[in-house]
Amino acid sequence: SDISKELQDKIDHPHIPETSSKLGLPPRNTMIPTDFEILNENKTLSEEPTLIYSDNNTDMWYQKDDSFDQPKAIVQMRVFTADLNFSSSLEGSLFVLLWESCVSEYLKEYTYMAANAALGFGLNAGRTGVDFSWAGYSDSMPAFIR
Repeated sequence: SDISKELQDKIDHPHIPETSSKLGLPPRNTMIPTDFEILNENKTLSEEPTLIYSDNNTDMWYQKDDSFDQPKAIVQMRVFTADLNFSSSLEGSLFVLLWESCVSEYLKEYTYMAANAALGFGLNAGRTGVDFSWAGYSDSMPAFIR
C-alpha cells in the first residue's frame, strides 16, 4: 500500500486538538432520512384532498400523491390573519419584509442542516396571511417541522 500505517491510523482515528473553540466537527445531522419506503398506492386518497381534521379555527386536508413513486412529502400551511394590514399599507409591507428576514436569519443554521438532508422550507407573507411550506423525504418530515 502507498499509505503508511501512521497516516492510515490518522485517517481512521482523526484527532483535532482543542486549541481553538472555532474549529470542530458539525453536529450530527439527525434529519438525514433512513426509511425510503414508498406507501402503497391508494386511489381513494389520491383522487382529491380529504378533510382529516376540523375545528372552529382549523381545517386540515390530506392528499396522497401516487404519481412519482418517491418517498417524499410536501406540507403546506396557511395562517390567515389581517394583523398589521400586511400588504395594504407601507408600514405593514415593511413589517412583513423585516419579519420574514428575521425568521429566515433565526432559522439559518437549522435550514442549512435540513438542506443537507434534502429538506426545504419556505415562508411567504401575503394579503391574507402567512404561508409555510416544507418539502423533502417523508421519513424526516416530522422532525423537520417540529
